[in-house]
Amino acid sequence: MKLDEFAFVNRQLAGMLKSGIPLEGAIRQLSANLERGALREELQRLEKDLANGVPLVDALPKRKLPEFYKRMVGIGATANNLPGMLLNMADYYSRRNALWSRLKGLLVYPLIVLTLASAVSLFVALAYGEFINDLGAAFNQSLPWSVNQEPAEAARSFVLLWFPTFALLSALAGALIVTLNRSAREAMRWRCPGFREASLSQVAGTLAMMLKGGCSLGDSLALMSDVEGGNRAGAQLKAWGQRVKEGHQGLDEVFSAGRPFPPLFIWLASSAGEDAATGLERAKEVYHERAIRRSDMLLLAALPAAIVGLGFLILAQATPLVSNIVHMMDVW
Repeated sequence: MKLDEFAFVNRQLAGMLKSGIPLEGAIRQLSANLERGALREELQRLEKDLANGVPLVDALPKRKLPEFYKRMVGIGATANNLPGMLLNMADYYSRRNALWSRLKGLLVYPLIVLTLASAVSLFVALAYGEFINDLGAAFNQSLPWSVNQEPAEAARSFVLLWFPTFALLSALAGALIVTLNRSAREAMRWRCPGFREASLSQVAGTLAMMLKGGCSLGDSLALMSDVEGGNRAGAQLKAWGQRVKEGHQGLDEVFSAGRPFPPLFIWLASSAGEDAATGLERAKEVYHERAIRRSDMLLLAALPAAIVGLGFLILAQATPLVSNIVHMMDVW
């Protein structure tokens, strides 16, 4: 489902509840005005469950909504602060959508460049053989790869001609795997600049929101580790949760720097002392700004880097062709 639409629905729902409209009626009105899609269907099913007398905390787990969202809304309903939690969820998904929309440009732009470059490179490589054969036929010579027919020179021409094509196609395949495969995206999310800062900001903001919503530190870490799944950040969050179970309370005692979470993140999170939510809010804002700055820098560097890289590849592919034409002119 679209995150911006999901954020809008939650904000509207919170406003209706604050104005005194019952939850069932608010969901009915919102779903009726949504475009057809997964979100509308799930809201309509949720409204039917509520109309049949099913409590919200029992109806939510049945719906195909984000697991984190269902857990947090359930916490808000139990604490009798459902409008407040819905507003928090709207802000969370709105910020997440804005940040990830910027970062998606870092994936879309290379895909476009790699696709076009691969097509051009493949065309040049295939057309080269036909051109050399036609050129050789004009001089009554057989010239599959090199005019002088020396094996070493022929091999060199073949490598120079086809290596750029193989390199571009391999890079395109890797980019497609990262873009389309969720597990690959999750693996790269904590390694690539820009994406890593965005992930740190998201983790800090989510933990802060849960603590403000009344969750304990241990429960917040456990839920966040489930959200992150089996990646290295999830393993670190799980280890922190284990420290809470062992009796550690302060963030400076629970949190420890590691590959997913740098020392700056730990220092910011524990900077407010016992007020863990405030410290995590600081970490969220700092890493949110860093993510935007890193993404802007990468986007600005993408164009010149692509031009330079493609220039080298074109030069490599042109070398055998120019060499053969020059040699043919010398022979002629």
